[in-house]
Amino acid sequence: MNFVAIFQRHVMISIKYNFTRKDCPCTVFFIVEDDEIIANLLKKNLCSWGYDVSCAEDFSNIIQEFAHKDPQLVLLDLKLPFYNGFHWCEEIRRISQVPIIFISSASDNMNMVMAMSRGADDFIAKPFDLDVLTAKIQAILRRTYPSELREMSLNIRVLS
Repeated sequence: MNFVAIFQRHVMISIKYNFTRKDCPCTVFFIVEDDEIIANLLKKNLCSWGYDVSCAEDFSNIIQEFAHKDPQLVLLDLKLPFYNGFHWCEEIRRISQVPIIFISSASDNMNMVMAMSRGADDFIAKPFDLDVLTAKIQAILRRTYPSELREMSLNIRVLS
């Protein structure tokens, strides 16, 4: 490997590290998924990217957990105990403009339209590819928090 290739590899690793640092203001996620296997899979994958991820524990009071955790992105299932994802999406929208991505096996067109009309930013059908989900999350973060990412980019250039 020549010097240029080594330098480029170092910069790309630095970019990935700095984009996903836990102290970044745009990396706290809240997963509202009642299937523990799926919730843990999502959490493990997103934590491997350096994101700080919390999973819902009290499905009767999601809004209180949301307010306490103050996330910058929500992954929300449609079919939940007590109240469905549409309800919680509307409740979150009353207090926040945080990006919300629905993740659901109930992926017919009507549910997708209802999710978007109630405030969701995207809808991903189960089963889903973790790489596609991660790419969509990163795209939403770039659009939602551009100034924080621009600041991080400047820090990367200075560090490099």
